[in-house]
Parts: sequence; structure tokens; C-alpha cells
Amino acid sequence: MVVRRAWLSILIVACGVITTAGRDPQPATQSALTTVLFITVDRKIDHVTQGFIAHAVSQAEQEHDALLVIQLDTPGGEYDATRKIVQQLLAANVPIAVYVAPKGARAASAGTFILAAANFAAMAPGTNIGAASPVSANGKDIGGTLQEKVTNDAAALIRSIAQERGRNGDKLEVTVRKAVSFSASEAVDAHIVDFIAKDTEDLLTQLNGRTAQTAGGAVIMNMASASKRTLTMTLRERFVAFVATPELISILYTVGMLAIFIELFHPGLVAPAVIGALCLVLAFLGLGSLPFNWAGLVLLGLAAAFVIAELHTGSSLLGVGAVLAFVIGALLLFSVDIPRLPGEPVRQVSLWLIGILAGLFAVVTVVVGGAVVKTRRLQHPKASALLIGKTGFATSDLAPKGTVQVASELWTATADDATPIRVGDPVSVVGLEGLMLKVRKTHP
Repeated sequence: MVVRRAWLSILIVACGVITTAGRDPQPATQSALTTVLFITVDRKIDHVTQGFIAHAVSQAEQEHDALLVIQLDTPGGEYDATRKIVQQLLAANVPIAVYVAPKGARAASAGTFILAAANFAAMAPGTNIGAASPVSANGKDIGGTLQEKVTNDAAALIRSIAQERGRNGDKLEVTVRKAVSFSASEAVDAHIVDFIAKDTEDLLTQLNGRTAQTAGGAVIMNMASASKRTLTMTLRERFVAFVATPELISILYTVGMLAIFIELFHPGLVAPAVIGALCLVLAFLGLGSLPFNWAGLVLLGLAAAFVIAELHTGSSLLGVGAVLAFVIGALLLFSVDIPRLPGEPVRQVSLWLIGILAGLFAVVTVVVGGAVVKTRRLQHPKASALLIGKTGFATSDLAPKGTVQVASELWTATADDATPIRVGDPVSVVGLEGLMLKVRKTHP
């Protein structure tokens, strides 16, 4: 009898284990997690935006926030950055709601993918979603096999998002294949988004009690007494977004190169070297956030190499080659025919700006080249003798190096003795070494 009861107990326990194992785990509630993190994305979708969203997701996970709300208003943007954002949203351990707001806002193009990838998709009245057909980098239709390939890839991405989030994949797919747009109410009726919320308070109210399927498991939303905190772009992110424009990058690169050339021709000035180095660093910082053509970058580097070679040889042909390489490189630098989504501004430098920068580059190249030739001629014993004994004045302190003006020209100079020479002091030339004068202070 005892044995039978033991076996019966074992059988009951085993049945309970098997029954429990066959059931889905119950979602965990968020009774202790009542902080909601808000961010606003009201710009184009690019690598700066992608980095900001990644930062927000990381912050929300580290701080164990109950929810991350992304208030979205975007005309679209880069396909590659959009894919990375989608991956971040689908892999997040924190529930994420994307809210298209305020009234008149849109989740166009890239925004369609981002809205669909959220755990909860909501729109304010008077907003719209859609028009997500890929186009070329210059804003035109791609056409041909490439068009079909890129469109199929984008359609497959939007379908996989729909399957993951339980949305209407057919309706989302037509936003890619036929560039269809939906109003907020149409999007709700088509089961593209979850609901319409008039403001953030209404958003949280409607989210209360809903279940979010995150990468960490199912979570029930408890928004009844949720507190809010806001995350904005860091100063670094804002600065990179400001620098990452083709026009500013072109200007910074040109100014940086020219400043370095001036320093090479007049060693010891220091200021051109500092300015040039800063401009080049900022140019490459911005360039790292944009798609660019390597051939254009190589040509711009070749232009710099030609000018440096001209400093050593004085050959005018190198100067001409430098200007041509600069113009062609500037034209090609942002000529990258990669698929993008509508709404992203065309990445190219205006022909007017290229013309102005090329003219400035040519003028500096000619002036520097001419000065090099003139200096080399002066290095002839008879010519250098013409400089010795000439007088002028210091244009900077010589400690011991600095600059002086002699024979109506600016020269790099060094003090020949220990007598201090200040700005404005009269000097006389006592020698010439290469491109550098040796001077002494004279008395009026």
C-alpha cells in the first residue's frame, strides 16, 4: 500500500512537471521598474542618429528603465544606418515605444522601418508613415537590376520586422515597393501601428498593462505611476552632426592643407601648423560619418603631395597637377552611388564651392611655388649677397626664431646673437641659410 502511494505521488509530480514544461512562461511584471526614458529624434537618419539611439538603448538597459520612448519625426535617411537601428531595437532587452509626434510629424522612408521595429508603435493625430522605396545616392530612381535587388532587400527587411513584431507585413511591404504612405488612422486600421495617442501622457496610459516581447523575455508594462527622464544628444554628438556635412568637410580640408603648406614654406610660424592640423582632424572626423569615394580622397591626398613636391623642386608642372588633382578629387569625394532611402539630402559639394576652393588652392599654390623659385635664385652666392646688409623689422618675437620683413617680403629668420628681438624692432640681415635669414637687432 505504501509503495503504491509512493508511485502515485511520483506519477502526479511527473505529470505536473510535464504539464508546466509545455506552457509558455508567464510575463514578468514591472512593479519596481517605473522610470521611462524619453528621447527625441527630429532629424534625418544617419550614423549620428544611429549612434544616439544606440546610446539611449544602452542607457535604458543599464539604468533598468521600464520603457524607452523614441519620439520620431524624420524625412528618412541612410539605409545602412536604418538597418543598424532596426537591429538595435529588435535586440534590446528594454521595451521600446516609437511615437510619431507632434501633429504634422512623419515617419517617412527610414522612419517606417524604425517605427515598425519597436515593441509598441504609436502615432499622434495628423501624422503619417510610409514612402520607403530605396533610391540612389543622388536622389533618382536606381533602375535596372540594382533597383530590383535593393528593393527586394528592403522589402525582405520590412517583412521580417513585421513578422517579429506581429504587424501587417503586406501593408508595410507596399510602402517599400510602391512608396505608399498611410495616415495615422489608416496605419492603425491596417495593423501597421498599435494605436493613436494624442500626447505622451495618453501614450503611457494606453501602454499600461500591455505586454512587450523583448530580447530578455516578455514584460508587462506598469505605467500607472511612471516617472520620466529625458536624454538629449551629447555635445560630441551634436558637434559631429554639425561637422559631418560635405561643404564644411571640403572647406576644412582645403584650409587645413593650405595652412600646412604655409608652415612648410615658413617654418617656425607655428600658428599655420596648429590651424592646419585642427582643420584636417575635424575634416576627417566629419568624413568618418559620411559615405565617401576613396578615389576622391586619394586624389585630394595626391594634390597635397604634389604641392609638397613643388616646395622642394619649384616645378610649375607639379603645381598644375596639384590643382587638377584637387578639382577632380573634390568632385569625386562624395560621388558614391549607394542605395539610400528617400528623405536623405544628396551628399555632394556644390560646383560653386568647388570652384571657389579650387581657385584659392591654385592661388596659394602659385604664390608658394613662385616664392620657392625666387628663394632658390636668391640662394646663389651673388644673389644671397644682395640680401646681406638689407634692413627690415621683426613681425614677431625672435626667440630665437620668428619672422621678419625684409625687402618688402616676409621671411623666416633667426637671431644671430643673444640680443632679444621683439615685434617691431629694426633688424639687418647678416646671413642666409637655405630659406632662413640670420638677423641682428639694429638701432635707429
